[in-house]
Amino acid sequence: MGLTAAEKDRRLFDRIYNGTGIMLRSWDVRTLRRAELILRRESPYTHKAKLALRRAYSVCRAYGLHWYYDDTSSQCALYVAHERQGLNDTNYTVGVPISS
Repeated sequence: MGLTAAEKDRRLFDRIYNGTGIMLRSWDVRTLRRAELILRRESPYTHKAKLALRRAYSVCRAYGLHWYYDDTSSQCALYVAHERQGLNDTNYTVGVPISS
């Protein structure tokens, strides 16, 4: 039997906290997880994907996180890291992967 949404959120919360030292609210963790699911499934030019990116940006900005969107991966589309670390196309894998 698979994990529930709440269990997936809790695991992601733990990964983000351990990787960045920043505690996110539970609904913000779920927002990032849902955004990553949409970004992995949708073309980056669809309306859904653009809204997902906007939501991810909003959450990350509120907590001082940098984010990276990898539109070439089928494994994980979104990574976050502490703002002092920064993410770009050469080091994004050092960030915390936002995947279920």
